[in-house]
Amino acid sequence: MRAAHYIAIVACLLPSALRADDIFASGFEGCQQITSRLTILPWQSLFLSPWPSQPGGVIEFNDNADITYAIEFVATSTTFGYGMFQADVVPGSDEGEAAMSISTVPACFDSAAVAPLCRSVGAAPFVGWKTSGNAPYCQLTIGTRYYLNFSYGPGTAPPGPYCSGTCIRRIGSYVQ
Repeated sequence: MRAAHYIAIVACLLPSALRADDIFASGFEGCQQITSRLTILPWQSLFLSPWPSQPGGVIEFNDNADITYAIEFVATSTTFGYGMFQADVVPGSDEGEAAMSISTVPACFDSAAVAPLCRSVGAAPFVGWKTSGNAPYCQLTIGTRYYLNFSYGPGTAPPGPYCSGTCIRRIGSYVQ
């Protein structure tokens, strides 16, 4: 597995009482979208099977800047209790970096609302998740509705999430 580089979109200090790998229980009311267009999609309509799409499903986003996808799912118990979402660059894609997060509201990438292990920014971002166990991943609560958020942001050049033209990523769901 590749090492993840987590970049906060908005700097924030975490209160010491909070665990860094938890999705915060409050604060989502003020979460700001990073793009002007949002598309919410149900998990099963994309992956054609219930979350987490064992043994793995892949969808492809071929888009440009200024759109965010929020894929809605409910965390359920899995045999191993953890997995990951990964966005891979498709050959021929224009240059870009995407933001990915797991949150309880759609389109949330805000570090004040989403813990560091629940978000990632990069050419091929990934977020590990767990419903049980000790893996160093984003903690999900069984029975809770979440959104896997994916965006190139509003920019067409660095810094931050951006897409220089038409960026293509394949997002996979993998149970480990």
